[in-house]
Amino acid sequence: MALVTVDELTVDDLFQPAVTTVVQPAYDIGYRAAEILLKRIEKREMDEEPVTIRLPATLKIRDSSRLPYGAAAD
Repeated sequence: MALVTVDELTVDDLFQPAVTTVVQPAYDIGYRAAEILLKRIEKREMDEEPVTIRLPATLKIRDSSRLPYGAAAD
């Protein structure tokens, strides 16, 4: 069994084994959201279509998703 979380935990040192994480680009998400909001405020249009933006995420594989040390892979 493996454990994976979404978003980087700021308390990684509290968990043993270290938890595998899908890290989202939080700064970029906020920056893009602010850009979209400001453009909509400037245009004063409330009925615009939703915007979809895909940003890359990073998988940080840690001990919670690895074989125990000394175990053989099948």
